[in-house]
Amino acid sequence: FATRTRVYWHADGLHECHENFKDMYNYKFLIEKAIKLGIRFVVNSDEDIDILRGMGIDDDQIYKLPPILRTTKHGIKNWKRPNLLTVGRFFPYKNHDLIYGWVNEVNKNLELNLVGVADGLESELMVKNLVKMGARLVINPTEDLIDKLFSRATHFLLASEVESLGVVTLEAICSGAIPLVRRIGGISSYLPKRFLFDNKLDFQDKL
Repeated sequence: FATRTRVYWHADGLHECHENFKDMYNYKFLIEKAIKLGIRFVVNSDEDIDILRGMGIDDDQIYKLPPILRTTKHGIKNWKRPNLLTVGRFFPYKNHDLIYGWVNEVNKNLELNLVGVADGLESELMVKNLVKMGARLVINPTEDLIDKLFSRATHFLLASEVESLGVVTLEAICSGAIPLVRRIGGISSYLPKRFLFDNKLDFQDKL
């Protein structure tokens, strides 16, 4: 018996790849084939929608859904002693090292936790450099530990250069932390300008 199947493509990641691959034949062929087959593209932000429209995808093939977030209970935050947090894979474009350096230039006494998964040679090298710098690292944490870190954090910082939506930023906000993140990807579609930065001086001034 023939069954009707619908295929959905979660478009998270197109911010990362589209600009790099948009002129490559195989990539264009794949997108064109997906459009012709009626594949439905699922997005999380208006930023995603603009990119898909630019790729020739009609609105009737685009479905916007909110991201599914972890629920973190608000812990007792000590606002007199800021607790800063950044979360992301220890990859160069996530810029844990920038966050560490920029924060220390503002105030070396601020408590800052750099959290994320370290898998691969790039991660290993970055972790080694951060250890030499004296950074406080939390590597490969459990979900329970991440929840505890979110609950304690007063501020969430992110200098990543690649974010489709920035789900980790939304999770931090849900935990009651004040965000200060790079204006990148879908983040700018839900955060006011005062919580966004464009460069080092902008970051340090707002911090």
